[in-house]
Amino acid sequence: MKPIAQPIPAEALASEFNQIEPLKAFRGLEIYQLHGDECPNIMLEIGRIRELVFRQAGAGRGEERDLDSLDTGALGYLQLVVWDPVNLQIVALYRFQKGEHAVEGGDAWLRTSTLFDYSDEFRSKWLPNAIELGRSVVNPEAKKKTLGFFAVWQGLGALIQAYPQMSCFFGNVTLYKTLGEDVLNTIVGYCETWYAPTTPLLTAKSGLQFSSRSEVAKAVQQVDSESSNQRIQRLKEALDALGERVPPILQSYMGLGANIYMGQTALDADFGEAFELGIVVPIKAIPAEVLEKFTR
Repeated sequence: MKPIAQPIPAEALASEFNQIEPLKAFRGLEIYQLHGDECPNIMLEIGRIRELVFRQAGAGRGEERDLDSLDTGALGYLQLVVWDPVNLQIVALYRFQKGEHAVEGGDAWLRTSTLFDYSDEFRSKWLPNAIELGRSVVNPEAKKKTLGFFAVWQGLGALIQAYPQMSCFFGNVTLYKTLGEDVLNTIVGYCETWYAPTTPLLTAKSGLQFSSRSEVAKAVQQVDSESSNQRIQRLKEALDALGERVPPILQSYMGLGANIYMGQTALDADFGEAFELGIVVPIKAIPAEVLEKFTR
């Protein structure tokens, strides 16, 4: 395993951010969308921060930076980056790709295609106007890290406004092996039981599926199907008994409403052999009051 790269000088980052117009501002932070080829220093720092965070959780690539072929080049994703212009720090980030690129150019545009098979329904109904999300990170070194997730969701709200035809966000929630078998079984069993679509949208590729113990799923009683708060609370109680908490990004998605979809879970051999829980968030399923918080 290689040592993590040294930080990119703050002045070099600021110089590149100053050449881009932010999508929006949020509590003194600036939210940008950018392409790695156009902002090489920012892209290097994104890779460093991602590897730092993922390695702390027991995953990562084992390289100086977490960067892959989808960060730059013709197939490169756009990066959604939260920047602190006062302390000159990247606070949080996501990367995203439009599903229409896969419709036009093939599945190689989307990383989820290496983990899941897309159903015919997903390809026809959702994918053409979908946005795939991935590599969600809050920088633990940032002075304003407590605002990280909130700012990222403001950025996602800006994407909804920028792409009004969008049908859904989709992607995967990373579950690290360090959580332990009982916790993994509980999370996967709960999500697959109470958030599964009528017919599968994302199916784990052959040989990669994580199969939770059915008795774990049955042990977690169903709650009010319209209450995301009750669903979150039920999972919290189940994980509290195991000495663990709901992963923050998963709780954020669950907070978007009870009508999001979570399907199968796949082993990610290219990411520290973590498990990836497939998720689809229809924009129309997000309650108006929740959507307003991120788009106002």
